[in-house]
Amino acid sequence: MKIQKVRLNHFKRFQKEKVLDFTEEASGLARDLVLPIGKNGSGKSSVLQAIAAVLGEAAGRLEKAADLDWPGFNGDLLGGTAEPHEEELEIEFSRDEIEAARENVRILNEDGRNLEPPGGDLYAKLAWRDGRRVSAENRAQFFQFKGRSYARQLVRSKGFSVFENAGSVFWYQENRTATTLTIEDDRGGSEQKKMEFTYDMLRDKLSKWQNFHQRIKEGTVQIKRAGQKDMFAEIENLYKTIFMLHRFIGTVPNDNPEKILDEPWFFLSDGKNNYEISEMSEGERAILPILVDFDAHLDLKHLKSLIENM
Repeated sequence: MKIQKVRLNHFKRFQKEKVLDFTEEASGLARDLVLPIGKNGSGKSSVLQAIAAVLGEAAGRLEKAADLDWPGFNGDLLGGTAEPHEEELEIEFSRDEIEAARENVRILNEDGRNLEPPGGDLYAKLAWRDGRRVSAENRAQFFQFKGRSYARQLVRSKGFSVFENAGSVFWYQENRTATTLTIEDDRGGSEQKKMEFTYDMLRDKLSKWQNFHQRIKEGTVQIKRAGQKDMFAEIENLYKTIFMLHRFIGTVPNDNPEKILDEPWFFLSDGKNNYEISEMSEGERAILPILVDFDAHLDLKHLKSLIENM
């Protein structure tokens, strides 16, 4: 399987339709290698997530596309607007891949299974719209994406050679997202320990700081204690220095009745789109937890000055 085109609309940062063409101009065939390059927050990971989610459900690696477990992907918040999200993939199959899938289904059916035979289309299209199930242009075409699933059912009797022409989708994310921070021992010793930063921990701290910040603005509270500071304002200013045009939107109630006890959403803006912290770019996920963790250990105004003078 090779990807020819990806079309995204109302998907995370892509609130306007975006078509990515991965074909060779001369032949019209899919390229063997595609390397996404772009600035932080430009949507590189979002494109890969859309591919993994759609192909993951079609190939049987995911029960539903929205179940994709990838930092920065939140199936509960797809679209980000009242408009339904849309993702389409145009896929190119090899003849060997098609023949292998159909042969494996034939063997399985001879062994008592009752599987629908996959189609024989060299070009197929997958669509995922508004949280519904991923679909192809017809059922036979959809079953073409199950090649590795069929091979997996035959590996004991036929050996690993059944995987040679079995198409599927694989993804790997380097965990550089800095949700694990090494902190100093609170007792002043040399021992170090690790602390996991979850999205709920970030939401909790930011929402509390926002509440304190709002009370300062309204004049209902004053900073009097030594060392006390408006962490919300300081972290947002530093965040905006590192990620230009970005800003904090703030807390938004979670309207999912099944998650009524969860922390409220916390939204950010990149100057064009609003998004929740669980949908941050790779760069933001590497930086924001560190800024939050520095609340008691660093003069953020001094750090801001250092960054501005770099």
